[in-house]
Amino acid sequence: MLIRPIFVASLFASIQLPAQAQAEEEDKARIQLLEDQVVQLQAEIRKLGDIIDAMQVRLNQVGNDIHTLQRGERISTATAIQECYARRNDLIQKRDMLRSTGLKDGHPDMKNISKLIDALHVECASQE
Repeated sequence: MLIRPIFVASLFASIQLPAQAQAEEEDKARIQLLEDQVVQLQAEIRKLGDIIDAMQVRLNQVGNDIHTLQRGERISTATAIQECYARRNDLIQKRDMLRSTGLKDGHPDMKNISKLIDALHVECASQE
């Protein structure tokens, strides 16, 4: 009768060992899969970091471009105002020159140039 418990114990051990070995193999496979996923995620994090860096550089460039354009608009607006007043002053000089030739304010050329001077005055004032 001693043979029977030993046989049962060895039979149980032989059944348990392959099942335990299979479970360990499955665990090893899961661990390897998870390690591979960690490596892939780390690579993805590096790629995203590079993308973020590139986007930050581009954002800084856009900010600089906006600043440059705004500064250019202020300069071009100031230049436009100066040009407007310069044209007005030129017309005033021409009107004075026409007066010096003897034309009166009622003359059609004097009326036209005065209208232009008044229109430029309004235009220049509206740009300020």
